[in-house]
Amino acid sequence: MASATLTASVYPYVKSTYVDTDRVLLRPRPYERFGGYLILLPLLPKRAPLPALPAEVWRKILALAMEDGSGSSKDWILKESPQMETNVKLRNSSSPLWKWDLALICKDLKNVALPLLYADVILKSLHALEKFTHLLHSSDQKWDSIRRIPYSTPGRWAQSLDVSDLEINTRSEFCQADGLLTTLFPLLPFLSRLELSLSMQLSRRAMLSLGLRDGAQNLRCLNGVKYDATTVLSGEDPLTELVACCTGLEELEVVGVGVDDIDMSRSSPEPMDKAPPLLHLSHLHTLTILATPMSPLLLRLIHSPLPALQTVIITPYGDLQSPQSGISEFLAAHGESIRTLVLHTPKTWPIARYPPPRSLLYILPDLNQLSLETSGLALDAPPSSQSRKHPLASIWISRPTSGLREELLRIISSLPNLREVRARDVRWTKRTMSASAREAGFQGEMWAWRRLLAAYKVKMLDADGLEDAEC
Repeated sequence: MASATLTASVYPYVKSTYVDTDRVLLRPRPYERFGGYLILLPLLPKRAPLPALPAEVWRKILALAMEDGSGSSKDWILKESPQMETNVKLRNSSSPLWKWDLALICKDLKNVALPLLYADVILKSLHALEKFTHLLHSSDQKWDSIRRIPYSTPGRWAQSLDVSDLEINTRSEFCQADGLLTTLFPLLPFLSRLELSLSMQLSRRAMLSLGLRDGAQNLRCLNGVKYDATTVLSGEDPLTELVACCTGLEELEVVGVGVDDIDMSRSSPEPMDKAPPLLHLSHLHTLTILATPMSPLLLRLIHSPLPALQTVIITPYGDLQSPQSGISEFLAAHGESIRTLVLHTPKTWPIARYPPPRSLLYILPDLNQLSLETSGLALDAPPSSQSRKHPLASIWISRPTSGLREELLRIISSLPNLREVRARDVRWTKRTMSASAREAGFQGEMWAWRRLLAAYKVKMLDADGLEDAEC
């Protein structure tokens, strides 16, 4: 099928080739004095040029291209790179390095790719934290007032910062890391997620730097905050001030240092004469407070409204009341909104696990999921009525024991909506094992639980969520 027609015309010999931007000329006899040219005429009109894709579309394309197999593109670590102008590069530890090569194709693609590459940062060493802080600080020093945007790059691109893998072992390393974080926090105005390392406790200076910076209300998730309220000598509690400044918090995790039975009465704060100022955390839906029986932050949370709170991960301290422990008082204050409760005690030595409050099901009338520890369980049955039935549908335990089984059977008649009991640390033995092996130890308890719970139409599941071994 012909795509063009040929017409002949003769031109005087001037050059060996003839360039015409509007026409395509063919010269069949280039060595003839008057060989002539053939004009190639297209049969179809010229195709209109495709419109340029906007930057928003390219941003979505690059974001999809940068995702790994798990659908996440957040595992970034700091590396050196001789190709980048800043001599610093963020690279994905599990993905090819071509991601950073996207910034070297052209200027327009670089402007789209760099904000994506700096959006989620994970720093796994003190050296990486130092280089990243110096990069942002030097870029901020070069930022002038001519630009319309008040915040420098790449600091304003960073939306997530993870330093949870940072290991701090000496006093000098702590001082260096704390100073670097104090310098780094004001350079991240749009930071929405921060995960700190449990190997260090932020100083008052670092917490004020994080709370008083521009954009503190943009912080949505604050995890890995290690804090010991007994180290505060004077003034307001810095962690409470930090939380008060971050009014947009949705997730908060605070891990204390625990307290011994002997020191519990001496380390608890004195009761307040008047109610403390309220915290405005209308978006907080997930709260984690571990190994902290009492603290100024916990007192403020008890007296503050938390309308969006649904998930609580907490260390129980039995029925101890204020001033020794404020856990029971906190659960009673916000129990009507809590839907998921996880009881967890961090592993320390010596470890002391306390049971949950006996009135747990009474003070949490809308609890739907409950995760228990290996400690003894002694709960009062919730009040039952024809119009109001407790909605608890799922109970998670560590390992099935006979004592826990008897206690659960005592109150199971008051839980008509209970549908499953799951063992987190036990799996069903394969069917190829002998009958004696399947009835020994925790496996025997699993089968005993399954037979007894079947009468109440409750499933017994293992760690994988299976009701029986697959093979």
